[in-house]
Amino acid sequence: MQIPEESPTLSHWPLSTPQPEIRSPAPSIPKNLFKPSRLVGSITEEQQGFHRGPMNRRKGRVLMIFSWTAALMDAAMVVGIGMIFLSLFFLVQRNYPLNMGLLFLKDRQILCVLFVMLSFIYMIMLRSVLGFSLGEWACSLRMGTTLERISKYYPFRVVLRTVLLFATGIIVLPILSLCFGRDLAGSICGVRLNSLK
Repeated sequence: MQIPEESPTLSHWPLSTPQPEIRSPAPSIPKNLFKPSRLVGSITEEQQGFHRGPMNRRKGRVLMIFSWTAALMDAAMVVGIGMIFLSLFFLVQRNYPLNMGLLFLKDRQILCVLFVMLSFIYMIMLRSVLGFSLGEWACSLRMGTTLERISKYYPFRVVLRTVLLFATGIIVLPILSLCFGRDLAGSICGVRLNSLK
């Protein structure tokens, strides 16, 4: 067998000629790339103030009024959750609601303890996992900054804030915060309430 010679049309093909190698210049690396405190701080401000910027967010007494609104929504949620648990309790006990209602009317401490326990668990679980309760979410409030929420001490600070709030009678510390125009519980515990708007 003979090997066929290359045809003249294939030897002049443009892709068969060697091309010179083109090298792109190395990308320049910014000098402040590995300074995370400034970079992360600016990202945090952008993430929290994307609605109207970090300077125009709600502060002072306006923020405290919105926190009261969020607390009222959360109280309604806790009452609703309590009613669901009471309904399940009625089903499990196979007792008539009238008899259970008479029991709660005679001993109202059971209802108060149930409300306080549900509120405590509700606030700690949602704030530790999500960074806000449902009322705070509806009012565009967040507990702590983004950097504080990823800290390993954040759940402990949320627990401390909730214990402090319940130890002062749930109403005393928010009233003082409203009078002073700042989040006193956040100043004490290190986890402040922030607004997104």
